[in-house]
Amino acid sequence: MFTEGLAEFSSLDEKDGDKRGVISSTGEVIVKPRYRSVSHFDHGLACVFDGELYGFIDHYGNQVIPPFFEDARAFSEGVAAVKLHGAWGYINPDASTAIPIRYICQRGMAGPFREGLARVARDGRWGHINRDAKFVVEPRFDMAYEFCEGRAVVIRDRRAGFVNRDGEIAVPISFLRAEAFSEGVAAVNVGSGEAHKSVASACETGFIDPTGRFVLPPKFFSTGKFQDGLCIFEDEKNIGYVTQEGAAVWSSGWVEHLNFNPYHLLPPAT
Repeated sequence: MFTEGLAEFSSLDEKDGDKRGVISSTGEVIVKPRYRSVSHFDHGLACVFDGELYGFIDHYGNQVIPPFFEDARAFSEGVAAVKLHGAWGYINPDASTAIPIRYICQRGMAGPFREGLARVARDGRWGHINRDAKFVVEPRFDMAYEFCEGRAVVIRDRRAGFVNRDGEIAVPISFLRAEAFSEGVAAVNVGSGEAHKSVASACETGFIDPTGRFVLPPKFFSTGKFQDGLCIFEDEKNIGYVTQEGAAVWSSGWVEHLNFNPYHLLPPAT
């Protein structure tokens, strides 16, 4: 995916294995493949991993911040999450400290800033901080994810729900799974987590609005996210696209279901 006119590409070398570089939108190689990974560009910088440490390069491939960190992620909203001596914090594009490196995220990584907030852990519990490093969403969850459209997925006792930007539970933590909001709705799974004996019994995903009200009832086996008013879906017999009003714009018998099917179930015999 191109960002700021540049994109990552990979090259397989018999000696060094899979290496990543950067090309321009015209196909010019800006950075020869020498990294294990290259993130998207943001604020003129991309995060790179040389196989041992993480650093940042500019649009010309120059190492603006040489590989120095144990882990790091791309810049977002002007800062980047970095890990040093087992703890996470945030840096500015000039490598100065934006938020002190002090968050121990044992089972994950400090998240990127989205809508002014970022997920971090304290004492094994997850919440969200603002740019002043103050917890807006108190760390009281088993896991928390990025904000999107004013809501963030949170996990507690193996169930998922949503919090708002004030740290309040906006949608009860009652779902087996929940995805980020897109175009005003979010996919949630109402299942118990028990094994299914058929595809029909596994059709437990629907879409809710920001208050938790179902816009589309739980009748899908699997879904994507809404984009331009449409969302890909998979149910007992078909794969297709659906509107938020529930109308199937196009549907057909399953195709390429082994790639799309996360449960490895086959369609029923016809």
